Amino acid sequence: MNNEARWVTGKITSKVPAKDSRGNALYWKDSEKKYLTTDVTAYLAYTYEITETEKLKIAFEGSGQASYPYSVWGAGDGVIKNTGSGFGDSARGYIYKGPNAFNFRYNASNTGDTRELILHDNGIEIASVKGDIHLIGDAVHINAVKGGIQLLHSLGSKIVIDESGENIKLEHSNGSVLEITNEGLFADIDGDINLNATGDIKLSGARIDLN
Repeated sequence: MNNEARWVTGKITSKVPAKDSRGNALYWKDSEKKYLTTDVTAYLAYTYEITETEKLKIAFEGSGQASYPYSVWGAGDGVIKNTGSGFGDSARGYIYKGPNAFNFRYNASNTGDTRELILHDNGIEIASVKGDIHLIGDAVHINAVKGGIQLLHSLGSKIVIDESGENIKLEHSNGSVLEITNEGLFADIDGDINLNATGDIKLSGARIDLN
């Protein structure tokens, strides 16, 4: 017996006259269609061929104490299918709980590219393979209570705020660096520096050295 619950929709694809085990045609006894008979009436009974489409399934993967629950959402588009516990069918959503993480996953139509939110024991991971991530709100707040903040680009450029919150570093993939610390502002630029303004440019300090 499978430990699962399924919600399906059905579509009638064909119908043929119904027959009993001896091959006799079956008829409804009357228009209420409650009782079948082999006596000929005006109400011929039919056997229907139905194609089922699974729209939602809730089940367990594995058995015993090692099993874990999962659910499958939607019918999928049929491009990538029958991946089972790989949870990779395209145009389908999955929710599943493993030993150390809770996953919310959707695989994009046609490609199966993953969009996923994973709640780990040690944090949260958000992934969008070959897709964008949008954060939209009247205000968006990112607050690191302990530890630093890093914004990294795959080509090497990055913005880093260290664990103390006192050092902010902007680094370009070409090696150029702009850094703010308690000691001041440090810039090491591989290239030109251009300052343009429609108004005044003012430099003020205890001493200004131009070399």
